[in-house]
Order: sequence, then C-alpha cells, then structure tokens
Amino acid sequence: VVGQWEGTQLALALDATTLGTRFTVLALSVVYRGCAIPVAWTVLAATAKHAWRREWLRMLRQIRRAVPRSWTVIVLADRGLYARWLFRRITRLGWHPFLRINTGGTFRPTGQVRGVPLKTLVPEPGTMGHGTGIAFKGRHRQLHCTLLACWEPGYKDPWLILPDLPVTAAVAIGIAAGMAGMLGFVIAAVLFALLVTGEAGFEATSLAILAAAAAWVVRAGLDKALSGRHSNVP
Repeated sequence: VVGQWEGTQLALALDATTLGTRFTVLALSVVYRGCAIPVAWTVLAATAKHAWRREWLRMLRQIRRAVPRSWTVIVLADRGLYARWLFRRITRLGWHPFLRINTGGTFRPTGQVRGVPLKTLVPEPGTMGHGTGIAFKGRHRQLHCTLLACWEPGYKDPWLILPDLPVTAAVAIGIAAGMAGMLGFVIAAVLFALLVTGEAGFEATSLAILAAAAAWVVRAGLDKALSGRHSNVP
C-alpha cells in the first residue's frame, strides 16, 4: 500500500468488530476514497474481555516501521476505542489522533476555571463548536487536547472528536478526512464478517487475501478513473 501511495498524507482507522460469539477482530486500516484497506489485524476470542492495549500498541508499532517518518499521519477511531493511553501513544509515534468520544464526559476550555458537560456544547442538531482545553476529570483521565464538536441534522448523536493539533489545522484535516471517507469503518466490518460462514475457520491467510484484494480493487478503481478505461482482472 505504501509503495503505491501518492503523496505524503495518510489516514489510518482503528476498528473493533465482534463476529457473533466467536471472534473479535481488531483491525488497523488505511482509509482511501471511502474504502478501508486492512494492513494489520488481530483476531481474539469474543469472550476475551480486556482493554486490547497490548494488541493496539503492537499493531501501531508494526505500521510505524512501514511509514516514512516525513509523512503526515492521522489516526481515526470511533466511540468505544478512546483511551488516554492510545491518544498519547499515537502522538508519541509522531502521528495525530482524531479519536471520537461519547458525550458523557466534560470539557474545560482554555482559560476557564470549570468544565462543562460535553453534551451541552452541541445541545441540538445543527450546532457545532471547537476549542482547546482539558477533556474529562481526574488526574488519570484528563487530557490536554483540541475538541471538534458537531451535530449534523439527521444524526442521532453529535460527533465529538479529540485531536492533538491546533484548532485551525485540526478543522482543516478533519474536513479532509471526512472527504476521504469515514465509511471505511463499515466497509471493513462487512468484509471481515464475510469470512465467517458456517463451520469454516477464521484463518490469517484469508485475512491476508482479503486485504490484498481490497488494495487491488481500490487501485484498479483509481487507474480506471485516471485512464477512463476498464482494467482487466489479473
């Protein structure tokens, strides 16, 4: 994927998908034009309940070795995956987290003495806001960060994103990431789910084949768009 990449900006997505009562798949994917191409994954028993810290850190280290240090990388994650240690590790790698959080916490804007409930920042559809400050309470939970908040009409819940970048840069990159296609989360989950049928086993080789196929499909689609011709399947 990196070898065929054009440009020096990369968006990665973290996703956890539970497949019935059998497996939980932790996947780290490259987001490109509405598609999520899996580049690292870990398959766990669905009954294994823990924070997945070791697994995420290992996969992030693996991908870090493959990405040139001069590239700008953002890491996206949906609600349920946020953790302060994850945010900090991503920044330690020289990348930029864009982690979505739930509305249950608080945020204290820079210069303010007290924090306010997150849900009051975007109280209804059609509202939005952004700023720097401290998210959450408590010595082991609070995080210095930027907050991007938006509640689009038609959505059940608002989007609350925590990046490490200044507001102006975070807003610009957030818009670009949205254009790149957050639907990659859904596509990745569906593709992984297709691997589990009947009594068939969940094999790493199948995941590798799927990842390679996804990369080829995206590349073939790009070639077609650029050339205006149909590509032949090898």
